Amino acid sequence: MPGRPKHNERCENAERPKCRCTGCGGSRHGWQGAINIASDASGERLAKLVDATDKGWCAALRPRNKRTFPNGEPRPPIRSEQQAAIESARADVVAWLHRSPDRLAELKKAGEPFDWERNDDVREFVETHVVPALEHKFGPERVKQFQAHAVATHFWCELLAQIARVLSELKENYEKAKEEVKTALTSGVMNTLPTWELLQPYEDMIKASVDVVWRSVEQAPRAVGLPGPEDLFELIWPIRVLALLMCKDPSEHPAVREHCLNPVMRWGEVRMREEVKARLRWSFPEEWLPPTNTP
Repeated sequence: MPGRPKHNERCENAERPKCRCTGCGGSRHGWQGAINIASDASGERLAKLVDATDKGWCAALRPRNKRTFPNGEPRPPIRSEQQAAIESARADVVAWLHRSPDRLAELKKAGEPFDWERNDDVREFVETHVVPALEHKFGPERVKQFQAHAVATHFWCELLAQIARVLSELKENYEKAKEEVKTALTSGVMNTLPTWELLQPYEDMIKASVDVVWRSVEQAPRAVGLPGPEDLFELIWPIRVLALLMCKDPSEHPAVREHCLNPVMRWGEVRMREEVKARLRWSFPEEWLPPTNTP
C-alpha cells in the first residue's frame, strides 16, 4: 500500500466550515483536533476553545433591533448565528470529553476506521479501515474521485448519522440495521442534501463504506449478540458524537442535527451550559423549544 500524505491540519482542526479536503473526503474533519484538545490534561486548549466559541457567538449575533420585526416578533436566524451556536455546543461536547476519559477513549475507538496514515500492508488493517479498504477494492483513482464528492456532500457524517438513526429506531431489529443504512444512503429517501446526487455513480462504494464502518460497530464491547436498549445506547452515543464533531457545518446538515446534535446535547451527562442551550433555541427554533428570552 503506498504511503499517504499527512492529513491537512486545517481540516483536522476544523478551521473552515466550507472545508474542501479531498484527501480525507471529510472523514477526518474536526474530530481528531477535538480529541487532541480534550486530551490536553492542562485544560488550556479547552479554555481557549470555549472562549473562542463564546466570542464567535457574540460576533455573529445581530444587534437586538436587527433580530426582531417592528412588532417585536423575532426575525429568522441567519446562517452565521446558527454556525456560531453549533460551535458553542461542540465546545461543550469537547469539555465533556475532557472530563470523561472513558468516553474519550470510546470516541477514539469509534473513529479508528477513518485512520489512513499508517502504511501497513496488513490484511486486517486494510479490511477494517475505510480508505485502505476502498482503495484495495476499487483502486486509488476511483477513491480519489469519490472522496472529492464525499466532502462536498457530507457523505461520511451522513453515514454516521444514518447509523445512529437506524440503531435508535430499529432496536430489536438490530440485524436489519446495516441494510437499512445502505438503503437510506443509496435510495435518497432519507436525504435532504441537495448535492447528494453527485454520489449516485458510486452506489457500490457507498455500500462498501457501510460494510467497513459497520464492522467497527459490531466489534464494540456492547455489540456482542443482539444488544438490549441500554447496550444500544452505549453503541449509538459515540457514533453521534463522532458525526457531530466530523461534520464541517451541521447548520446545513439536518440529519446530523436531528440524530446527533440534538440527542447528545439533551443528554444530562454532557452538562451543556444554559447559555448554549439558549443559543441553539434561538438559532433552530423549529428543532428546540422556543426561548424564554432572546439571548
